Amino acid sequence: MNIDFHYYGTYVAARLAGYDFASAQIIAHSAQYVDDSSDNMLKDGMGNYYIKTFTPIPTVQGNIEIFFDINFRWAEDTLNKTVDVWVPFHFLPGNYGDNQVIQKYTGPTQDEGEFFSWFFDSESEKQFKLLCQPNSLIVKTMVNDVVMNHTDKDYTLNMAGMRMHVLADTWAHMFYVGLPAWFVNDANDDVYQISGTTKTPVKWQRIWPWDDSTDILNGEQATPNALAYNSAVYLGHGRMGHLPDYPYLKYQYTPRWSKDTITKDNTSYFMQAIRQLTKALSCIKNKTLFDINSYADLPTDVEDVIKNILSTRVNDQSDTWKKQIPQIKINGVPLEVPADYDKNIWLNTYIKTPVNTTDYYRFNYSAVKHLLLVRDCLAEWNIYFDSTPKEDIVSTKFKNKKSMSIGPIDDNYPNQFYPKMADQGINLQIIKQTPKPLSSGDVVEIKTLESAVDVYNFLGAWLRTSLYYYTRQFDISKQKWQVEKVYQSKDLVIRAGDQVRFKNVNYSNKPYMCTYEYTFGGTYLTTQQNGSSDNAIWIMDGLSEFDIRFVTPDYFISDIIDLTLSSSIQNDMKIYGLIISDKNDVDVRALKKALDTIYPGFIHAMLTPDQQNQVYIQLRKIVNY
Repeated sequence: MNIDFHYYGTYVAARLAGYDFASAQIIAHSAQYVDDSSDNMLKDGMGNYYIKTFTPIPTVQGNIEIFFDINFRWAEDTLNKTVDVWVPFHFLPGNYGDNQVIQKYTGPTQDEGEFFSWFFDSESEKQFKLLCQPNSLIVKTMVNDVVMNHTDKDYTLNMAGMRMHVLADTWAHMFYVGLPAWFVNDANDDVYQISGTTKTPVKWQRIWPWDDSTDILNGEQATPNALAYNSAVYLGHGRMGHLPDYPYLKYQYTPRWSKDTITKDNTSYFMQAIRQLTKALSCIKNKTLFDINSYADLPTDVEDVIKNILSTRVNDQSDTWKKQIPQIKINGVPLEVPADYDKNIWLNTYIKTPVNTTDYYRFNYSAVKHLLLVRDCLAEWNIYFDSTPKEDIVSTKFKNKKSMSIGPIDDNYPNQFYPKMADQGINLQIIKQTPKPLSSGDVVEIKTLESAVDVYNFLGAWLRTSLYYYTRQFDISKQKWQVEKVYQSKDLVIRAGDQVRFKNVNYSNKPYMCTYEYTFGGTYLTTQQNGSSDNAIWIMDGLSEFDIRFVTPDYFISDIIDLTLSSSIQNDMKIYGLIISDKNDVDVRALKKALDTIYPGFIHAMLTPDQQNQVYIQLRKIVNY
């Protein structure tokens, strides 16, 4: 959605929900400000944050920033920054767990590009769970979070408006995901505008590749195809341009993730959105709980005016809203038209008077709270979009049959990070795709903890002979390895001392990671066809894996819980019979019953609300494992 709906539509919803003119303007400004609060609005010309008491976060990124960060400065932190913006603030996930509608993935399972390849694996499956859908669990949670935890605060209106932006976007952005993912966000070439029984092919301004749908002068702006499957062009609905944001439009397309054609009637969706905004804001104002699939019953004359606005065939309906808002009456009194939106007014006020009672401060405080809420909600279902949970990480050293280990990088090659075999190995991490124990057949990433490599820390098999480290997911398949257990003993689980092979996902002709003797001295890594030779066999030396169901005394340690408190929580669980006697294994069935009935009665009494929330999330992960 664009400024026409986020500002004027949200304003009208707030007035219909019972807010006065001044309060409705703050709510509406906050809703639109989500689309304007970029890094440029957070930092001065020297790169310092205007706000000093906490670290603000952007709620939007400009196109130049997105393309530069993702396509030219790709690294783990830049990707995390991107998804921290688009997942929680614009493409709220709703395709997981107990959500009422779960879309099934019926798209391709692999694809071979000119320079890159792609496979649908467990990581892809997790990303598909982030698919945006209306009436999701988090929609309900984020509205009720305001009702239960943030009413009567000086920032309540700012937080409410910000979350109304997120709620509204679930209607426009449904079936897209807020990360750069070809297999979800791309679509087949044939896209149609529908008017009655007439279907008209959409013309695009996509420069490359040039095809019959290209109209460089009059076409719809949209991102072109790209060589990389995780390019910025596949972020959100970039490939569909602004079609999802036009309120009057009805269009049909076949997404990459589905074999079935989808028809989106934006006018109908936007009308549902404004009724749901009105209901949610009414719940916040009246301190009553909100539920999904609940909408305000609008008077017929009011609904007719809004439908007429939304049906106006202009891409920006702001002027239409301003002209027709006075036709909407409450108790016989026409609504006032809000002031024209000025994205700079809040920041300019804060620069003159930098205090925490300004709308600029309150909005940014609310944004930080919102990101944390979305993270916590997804973490309950073992879903992470900007971090790797500890249960997905295996710490180890890679030793070969000659008792040599993968050691530090060769410092003879500045800015090139070739790992070299050595007598003393360095710590490596195996990044799994699930919290389940590392097992034969798993597809993993290999990360070095060596500080000298900086962000170039993931091992890949490239066109050069030697394997070297580069930024994470620079190439989706060349940096993924399938681990194979050499001797299939009692099960597929890989334990310390087991012999394994690492098979690169991208290369079928010579996939196995192995050592080779360099002509000018030293032993390095490459790949080869034979996976049975000694130089392709690796021994997991000192393998250490976190077991999500094994609650040790240090299980809950974090920035806000120390070892003493963590031990007390574990002891409480033993007292309540949640940990099996003489073991640290959790009785999952008993834990689920306790969480559903007496929580937080069995949690240590000295915990703060924030600490209780963290413990609850970790325990929920065990139940949902």
